[in-house]
Amino acid sequence: MEISRDGHRARMRAAYLQGGGDAMPDHQLLELLLSISIPRKDVKPIAYALINRFGSLEQVFAAGAADLQQVPGVGEQTAVQILLVRDLNRRIRQNQNKPVKHLTDAAQSCAYFANLLRDKTTEQVYLVTLDGSAKILQTHAVGSGSVNLAAVDQRTLMEHILRDNANAVMLAHNHPGGKAQPSAQDLEFTIRLLSILRSIHVQLLDHIIVSPTDTYSMRSDPEYGSFFTVK
Repeated sequence: MEISRDGHRARMRAAYLQGGGDAMPDHQLLELLLSISIPRKDVKPIAYALINRFGSLEQVFAAGAADLQQVPGVGEQTAVQILLVRDLNRRIRQNQNKPVKHLTDAAQSCAYFANLLRDKTTEQVYLVTLDGSAKILQTHAVGSGSVNLAAVDQRTLMEHILRDNANAVMLAHNHPGGKAQPSAQDLEFTIRLLSILRSIHVQLLDHIIVSPTDTYSMRSDPEYGSFFTVK
């Protein structure tokens, strides 16, 4: 049995080294990872159990240590390994934002906010303040939950904008379990924020939405792009 298991693992490693992870299903990638921290046990059932317990590979890596260890066969060492992979991936994305000094187009802005929001499991809201040349002044986490004025405190927004002496801002939030498309609440919030910002002569350049697989720029949408025209 051990020889058979070792042979299976060797074949998985060889397939991974030859073709990378793109051709491997989710459970097999997770199985290969688990085989490092659990060297003397068949980890295929554990990989399936993790995905079944949390619903997807993405949610496995979003889970906390205590929840991971509720799955039979997952001990502290394996939980730490899973969390470490998640945190290394998060750090890489954060580091990708460090060289970005200006947000001058939708593609760049979408990439910037995706690095901030893609791994969040609850809805988060970020505000980026910019000067007149679209140079980033500060990036602020300003709310969580549904994007409406009850969740994003208007006073907090204004304090950040005025303290940073911003000429313009960008707003972004994520849809952790949905599509990168604006809801009715998103549109209502954007319209109200535009009105507030115009009263203090600050321009809202875009509202970006990030999902687990996509990004959306409201300014680039022909249906809503006129919202952002300077009036």
